[in-house]
Amino acid sequence: MNTLTTLGTALIIGSSVITFDTSAAQFVAADDSPGTQTCMAIASNNRLDLVHKMRDLGINRRVISDKLLCNNMSTAKFASIYGFNKTAK
Repeated sequence: MNTLTTLGTALIIGSSVITFDTSAAQFVAADDSPGTQTCMAIASNNRLDLVHKMRDLGINRRVISDKLLCNNMSTAKFASIYGFNKTAK
């Protein structure tokens, strides 16, 4: 049971896969979970996309800032490392 829980958590935490291009990092969704959808909305660097996705999924800011991990990083760190300044706010 513990292995199953760990696997499920790892799938949610590692919600996107990075592929590097010469110009910038591109993100590809690993699955269609709510965590992945939210991380992809953050990676879009479009505030309105993120707000709409949060509303559609019923996720609030506290959950995103305190509990969600994108590529094994907090959402704030994820947004700052990749320069998603519009969605970082």
